[in-house]
Amino acid sequence: MTAPYTLDPATGVWRRPAHTAWRYSDGEAVEYRLLRAVLANTYKKAGEYEKAYHIWRALAATGDPEYVGRAKQQLPEIEVLMRERRHAQKQDHGR
Repeated sequence: MTAPYTLDPATGVWRRPAHTAWRYSDGEAVEYRLLRAVLANTYKKAGEYEKAYHIWRALAATGDPEYVGRAKQQLPEIEVLMRERRHAQKQDHGR
């Protein structure tokens, strides 16, 4: 019996033997915006709210409807997180 997948030594990816690579890309600009959105969300998750905020502002300025809409959701959320952090820091300094 043959294995359903084989390791492609050139890519290090397991694939079916009959599989051929897809030649597809939305374009460098689209992929760059996606990468920036992932980075912004990573910063947000890590508590790096200022960095996340600046990236989402830049994505909103691209005019891409997908990212403008998402930025309109993310920016207020991040603003709240930044305010909460500043408030907590002020209270810590007051002790």
